[in-house]
Amino acid sequence: MILILSVNYDQTTSHVINWLLYNNIQFTRINEGDLMDAEINLSNNLLMLHLINGTTCKLNELTKYWYRRGHLIFTNRLLIGENDIVLKINNHKNDNNKDIAKFIHSYLQTHINSVGSCIDNSLNKLTELTVAKKIGILIPDTLITTCKQSALNFINTHKNIITKPIKRSLNLKIDDANFYWNTIIVAREDIEQYPETFSPIKLQSYIDKAFELRVFYLEGVFYASAIFSQNDEQTKIDFRNYNDFNPNRVIPYNLPKEQRIKFKKLMQELNLKSGSLDIVVTKSGDYVFLEVNPIGQFSQVSKPCNYYLEKQMAMCLAN
Repeated sequence: MILILSVNYDQTTSHVINWLLYNNIQFTRINEGDLMDAEINLSNNLLMLHLINGTTCKLNELTKYWYRRGHLIFTNRLLIGENDIVLKINNHKNDNNKDIAKFIHSYLQTHINSVGSCIDNSLNKLTELTVAKKIGILIPDTLITTCKQSALNFINTHKNIITKPIKRSLNLKIDDANFYWNTIIVAREDIEQYPETFSPIKLQSYIDKAFELRVFYLEGVFYASAIFSQNDEQTKIDFRNYNDFNPNRVIPYNLPKEQRIKFKKLMQELNLKSGSLDIVVTKSGDYVFLEVNPIGQFSQVSKPCNYYLEKQMAMCLAN
């Protein structure tokens, strides 16, 4: 039996499940928000999840676990009221449930052959860069700072710099408008308007690219796509500033053996069995690592390149 933890709106999960159904492979899908009860008997190693819809999942009988995204949510009967005692008791109950969820996530990762985990989803991007540099993979010069003078010194050294989120992109919806904080150019005039100290920001040297690579990695195999984002001013700085009217050209790409060895070592060092890597290829032919998303979408690699990654993932879970 395969266990899949996801969210109900994730189409990639559904596409993978279609292949499981086609091949008559048994699975249980739990979506974040599916209420369940837990039964954990440590004496006889019996761990079960009882979903409200009547499905029972015995964790010690699982053959594979795929963490796509989301969290486990257990039935929790909270007290009604807002006084301090009620709040403390409810917080205590919530903490108990969180500990149960942490234990189950840990059990699944350590006892079941798994692809992805809730822990992977919180992987630190600064750690990714540090590990990549240690391996010998090129990374952009990077500065985390709260000091205006340090930012000025950085732009004096590199001339062209960008800023990007330290953790993940900030998405805001105000009225009918959506705002995204992705990668943007920072000018000296911008920094000169900063206060002397500020909240931490991430600055990197701007890389003049020939093209970008989005590479999906699955248990030792790389599926690479080249994205010609530099041909469009809208996507030149960050291909995630998608141009829906004139999409970037995306083609299959053969990652050189030397780079495959380095990036495989990176994934092993980060203890990742799958993930989407963002890489820039410079005009001089250097490969510069930007980040890896452990839960990364792979449809944008799969579909234009005819990799059928949804089938590959399904077969990975079945084996």
